Amino acid sequence: MIYLYLLLTVIGFSGLQLSVKLGGLKGASATGIMTALYAAGTVLVGFVQIINPGPVNWVSLTLGIINGISGLLAFWLFVKALEIGHYGFSVSILTMSSLIPVLYSIIVWRERVSLWGIAGIFLVFSGIVLITITATSSNSAIRQTNRWMGFIFPAFLINGIPAITQNINARIINTSLVNFLFLTYLSGAVLMAIVCFIFKNRVNKPAFIYGSIGAAGSAVGIAF
Repeated sequence: MIYLYLLLTVIGFSGLQLSVKLGGLKGASATGIMTALYAAGTVLVGFVQIINPGPVNWVSLTLGIINGISGLLAFWLFVKALEIGHYGFSVSILTMSSLIPVLYSIIVWRERVSLWGIAGIFLVFSGIVLITITATSSNSAIRQTNRWMGFIFPAFLINGIPAITQNINARIINTSLVNFLFLTYLSGAVLMAIVCFIFKNRVNKPAFIYGSIGAAGSAVGIAF
């Protein structure tokens, strides 16, 4: 069963990343896609929340907000990296951010790690280095590549925070996953609504469509 969950997680996040790329090709802005994604996620998980409500305390609320804001920031940086180029490299590096909560669990929760686990961590770091070298050497425009690295590596680091907050929630607070996801999407939607109001940004049709598809992929990826 664990392999089925892993497969669904990969499919969910792959769908999210692909929808972002397709949305950008159709003329959707990063702000528009993110706004649609978090709004659609709020509605999608909100229906489940209505059917199966659960208690919420201030700690879970705080973690949900941190999760939403960090995920939003990582997603924005990822989209900006995609706008510059290196789609395959960007997706690969962002996917490797799963290493961050693993290291957190080893350091903070004192989880034991086998020799195979150590080898896996080493291979992930090696993969990041090789991808960076390849991306740099394959593009003669050094300034453009440096801009790409300036977006994708902060995205890599920040993208590990949501997994850490989910880990804390599961271990200590034990708030239901539905509640946690709802707080995450809601905080991101509110923040993006404020950004759209201040900068007078609009969500066009491609942003709405691909942002909604991305929300479904994101929800599936996080849930499993």
